[in-house]
Amino acid sequence: MKYYIDITRIYARSWRSAPTGIDRVEWAYAQHLSHDNATAFIATLPRVSGMLPPNRAQNLFKRIHANWNLGAPATEDAVLKDVEIWLWRDPDPSRTRVHRAQGAKAHGMGARSAGSALADIVLSPQVLRRELATPADDRRYLNVSHLQIDHPQRFAWASRHRIEVTLLLHDVIPMDHPEFCRPGAARQHEARLKGAAALGARLIVNSNFTRARVEHHWAALKLESPPILVAPLGIEAAFAAAASQDAPRHVPPYFLCVGTLEPRKNLAFLLEIWRRLIERHGMAAPRLLLVGHRGWENQNIIAMLERSPRLASHVMEISGLSDSGLAALMAGARGVLAPSLVEGYSLPVLEAQACGAAVVASDIAVHREVAASAALLLHPLDGPGWIAAIERLTAAQDPLAQELRGKSAQVTPARWSDHMRQVMAFVARP
Repeated sequence: MKYYIDITRIYARSWRSAPTGIDRVEWAYAQHLSHDNATAFIATLPRVSGMLPPNRAQNLFKRIHANWNLGAPATEDAVLKDVEIWLWRDPDPSRTRVHRAQGAKAHGMGARSAGSALADIVLSPQVLRRELATPADDRRYLNVSHLQIDHPQRFAWASRHRIEVTLLLHDVIPMDHPEFCRPGAARQHEARLKGAAALGARLIVNSNFTRARVEHHWAALKLESPPILVAPLGIEAAFAAAASQDAPRHVPPYFLCVGTLEPRKNLAFLLEIWRRLIERHGMAAPRLLLVGHRGWENQNIIAMLERSPRLASHVMEISGLSDSGLAALMAGARGVLAPSLVEGYSLPVLEAQACGAAVVASDIAVHREVAASAALLLHPLDGPGWIAAIERLTAAQDPLAQELRGKSAQVTPARWSDHMRQVMAFVARP
């Protein structure tokens, strides 16, 4: 079987120092399928759709591997070292804004690399035309990033050559909660569903919750129901390995919250919780590490991070961590916090459980599904409940920490090999 995997998202983001959640998914697919010589790598842009030559695709993967610090041990993670130094120091009450630890800007976008990237884009249509010139059966196109599927005409080449299309929908949050997204995101996501229907695509979703919401909107739009596979996303090996490592010693208590800094992550609420903890405990309050890139519609969150002296001594903003660096922080944390108001999935919760961390998460449908009974679930606006849980996990002898860590140890999250096994069987069906 011949696979055409769209790598537009990671191609565009290969210059970053760390991936987002959807970046990780596209990367996992690209890596799984790159071991098959019959795989073609597609770039779909507004004016150009084409195929990267195999050698250019492999060069791209090498650049991503280097820029995203994939496979690097925690001991070589400069961002992790910055975080640890900050944790070891006494809180500084004179600070006026939170400390930011950021990965170094990715390199490789010099004149030669920029010229090569432009050549890839310009030449890719003719590479794809040559590829498709030879008739073949059993060809499959996969797009797992949402990109461009609101413009189904950009995939006319697949329709002309009777190539079956499979798409991964991560969520329908823009349609369910447009208030958490950029203006126009709800209309764009509706166009994605209509585009998927126009392409006659099979759908992969990451959770039963996402499937239910997709089916709801599919019916509301009066679209013909497609075949849908629920396939939980996988975690990277670094997180499973972290559970067997010793936690950092002599580090003051700290908590982690992982994800893009955007409204639905409920970070304004979490920062207000930390303000209350500092009021109660002063310099003895636990630290909070916010791990993730800055997203959109987050002006109030950024204002709290940059202009709140009360938070500055105990909160740190982090981006550019390697997988092993994040896993090490999860393993050493008193708890990993996930207060989101809505999610399509929740990889950080599963990664934290794989590390053996205590997890406190919002009581929403996805967390009930993926975290099961292995996390402490609280209403996302229950301030006293969150404060009480954090204080208990901060205390050295409280049994809650041991209880939650024990529950995490009993969880076996899916690995990417599990996910891909399900997906490949689904895609290969006649």
